[in-house]
Amino acid sequence: MTEPEAQRTIYRNIVVVLVRGGAVLAVALVLLLGMLMYAFTTFPHADSTSSIAAVIGTLIAALLIWLAVRIVGSRISADQDGVFVHTVFRPCKYIPWGDITGFELIPARRLNNQFTRSAVAIAVMRTGQRKPLYCLGASFTERSAAAESMLEALRASHDSTQIHVNTADRH
Repeated sequence: MTEPEAQRTIYRNIVVVLVRGGAVLAVALVLLLGMLMYAFTTFPHADSTSSIAAVIGTLIAALLIWLAVRIVGSRISADQDGVFVHTVFRPCKYIPWGDITGFELIPARRLNNQFTRSAVAIAVMRTGQRKPLYCLGASFTERSAAAESMLEALRASHDSTQIHVNTADRH
């Protein structure tokens, strides 16, 4: 008999990931549509330079579609064993609860853009690591009630696993 799959709680600012991922996807689809229109209207008469440009445009559109999917998938998920941090550009990072010292709401300068100058993110603080780990999915344009709520929920998950670990150690 197999064990039931662990329940994972997902922490993500759905508005941020949908808006940013949607914007990237929109650009990708416009570019892809342009390349398809180009292919059907001028491809038979195009020279090799135009054909190469169309292929490059299509590859860029495919890359943007991949990027949009990664942006929408950015999140922190937690189960009874640890936390998974799903970032946009790096592979998913797993951190066991024992390696986590806590969670903090920190300034996230790399997530600032033309519209957001004071981005903050919930960071996973790890033992033996000076650099905090955070992702776009757990970021906010500024300190807010939603950011504080997510932070408290992650802290509560961390605290409850520490209680279970300490109870198991006594037995």
